[in-house]
Amino acid sequence: MGRSYAQLSLEDRCTVARLQADGRSIRQIAATVDRAPSTISRELKRNGGRQVGYRPGYAEEQTRARRWSGSRLEREPELRRTVLDRLARGWSPEQVAGRLAVEAGEPVISHESIYRFIYAQLARTKDYGWRLYLPRAKSKRGLRGRRGGSPASFIDGRIPIAERPPAASDRNNPGHWEADLMLFAKYGQAVLTVHERHSRIILATRPPNKTADLIAEQLVAIFADSVFEVGGKGMGILMSLSGAGAVAGSLIIASLPGKKRGLIMLCGTLALGLVLTAFSFSEVWVFSMSLMVFVGLAQTAQMTMSNTLVQHHTPNEYRGRVMGVYDMQMSLVGPATLIAGVLTQRFGVQTAFGTFSIILTAIALLALLFVPRLRRLD
Repeated sequence: MGRSYAQLSLEDRCTVARLQADGRSIRQIAATVDRAPSTISRELKRNGGRQVGYRPGYAEEQTRARRWSGSRLEREPELRRTVLDRLARGWSPEQVAGRLAVEAGEPVISHESIYRFIYAQLARTKDYGWRLYLPRAKSKRGLRGRRGGSPASFIDGRIPIAERPPAASDRNNPGHWEADLMLFAKYGQAVLTVHERHSRIILATRPPNKTADLIAEQLVAIFADSVFEVGGKGMGILMSLSGAGAVAGSLIIASLPGKKRGLIMLCGTLALGLVLTAFSFSEVWVFSMSLMVFVGLAQTAQMTMSNTLVQHHTPNEYRGRVMGVYDMQMSLVGPATLIAGVLTQRFGVQTAFGTFSIILTAIALLALLFVPRLRRLD
């Protein structure tokens, strides 16, 4: 028949220390705390100090130290191999802990445990190669819990990108914008970029700081204030006109016969470049509104025809790979954003926007004149 056994609590140890100081015997102490005499005898021998005698706090610390069996990553070789393998592939401890939790359906290990294991190895072995498992390869941990900072998950009113509306995910509808604040290693440097998901137009500016109020003001300034001084309402009008042009373009493209698609695509790209160039240097509000209609129309022609041509002229067995390469055009967003930010900061929004528009016009004109094979595609 089994029996249960409970460790002495801190309250029990305080009682033992008080009774021992009063000169009570081990059996008397055991009877008071309702424990076996052997338990009290073992407690006094194992957790008493040589010079200070038996102290409850010291005894509690000694007990906890003996019960600690090391880090979980030291006790479980398979888990340690999995964690170190993913860290070696460039994952952060947060990513490793999150992925293991997803795979197991429950938390497996915390990122803090992974950090502590790595830094414990550094301190114990003096092998600074362990720091290479961490994203920033630091041999010492920085300050944590700095005043004024908080994880992204603690941002008030934060909405994860997974909850983005379906209409904004497929890039078919104009008017959905993404904003991103890019920070750099040197403190105080930042670039604010905004990206329209349908047209893939990118605008950028460099704010003096990253406070919420200033960033909101900079967003409005990028869209409308810096050129037309019409504010957010005027920007809404421009986007609505672009959407109307996109709808008209879709109807026109749908009514055309399936011939000379390559020529239509090149003409649409050329028209888009010309209209954007005119828009970038226009300071007349009414004229700019009319140009936005043609921007939507030309862009719809260019994007629809390019996608159609790629799908139509690619064999079925290669279509997935080709479309993967086709979608890699989005990887150019990062370098283009950097260049746009530099040009905007130095020359202003109109000059930067006009430069990219002129480059687009030149590329479309060269393709139209010197690539007849592309022109003749149906």
